[in-house]
Amino acid sequence: EEEIFLNDRHYTNSIYRTTIAIISQNKKIVLKKNFGKIAVFEIPNPKDHFWSPQTDLQINYTYINPSKYQIALKSAKKGTRLIFAESFDKNWIATNSEVKVKSEKFNGKFNSFILPKDGNYNLEVYYQPQKLVDIGVLISLTSLVSIIGIIIYLKFKNGLKTQI
Repeated sequence: EEEIFLNDRHYTNSIYRTTIAIISQNKKIVLKKNFGKIAVFEIPNPKDHFWSPQTDLQINYTYINPSKYQIALKSAKKGTRLIFAESFDKNWIATNSEVKVKSEKFNGKFNSFILPKDGNYNLEVYYQPQKLVDIGVLISLTSLVSIIGIIIYLKFKNGLKTQI
């Protein structure tokens, strides 16, 4: 819709060409195809949402919601780093009944968890402040149901008095 490459609210083809040229110079991104003015770039050898420098570590994960993931790890070594490709936030936690691992910064931008022992893991990775949001939602729903219940009770009580 020619809304991106604007100069004083007017589409400028030179800004478009300059942007494509700058992106094309990045060695980590490859221009795959053009569809008219739409350029499609590809990242060769992308990493998954959860990955590790330990090449023999088997990682399976399930997305539960934006603040929770279930992770199954096989053949982990003590000190292995599990990388979580989300912007770093110290409030991400990886936990199960035996371990609780706080997020550490990786490459200055990603979350990572250093595994404390050898073996297989079933971890829940979650964003800790979300628990407060969940409690707030529960309190709000309880309050709403209570208020609706009180209103219905008062309506019936007052309705019965006017009929007698």
